[in-house]
Amino acid sequence: FPQRFHATLCLMISPKLQNLDRRKELLEQQQAKIQKQLDQLNQVKWQRLDARRIKEYWQKARETAMRLLADFREVEANFRQLDQSMRQQIAASGLNKGERTFMFEGL
Repeated sequence: FPQRFHATLCLMISPKLQNLDRRKELLEQQQAKIQKQLDQLNQVKWQRLDARRIKEYWQKARETAMRLLADFREVEANFRQLDQSMRQQIAASGLNKGERTFMFEGL
């Protein structure tokens, strides 16, 4: 789109490029594309939602958000548990810091 806009603008402004037939052709192409988009919009059946349906959609969205939040909390709890378990294993291994670093480089 930016290139077509620039080309059209150049045709409109630059005296060297003022070819009226070409300008008319570009404008007709743009008009055809816009008409196609309008036709597509007119084919869509728009329905106004009543208060009940709006409330139903809102409740579904809210329920989905709450389930997603619960899933994130579960993932966070699992991560914390794994982190704690790994820290306990490291502490119990008796390895010094250099040996632990070497051990985890292979992971």
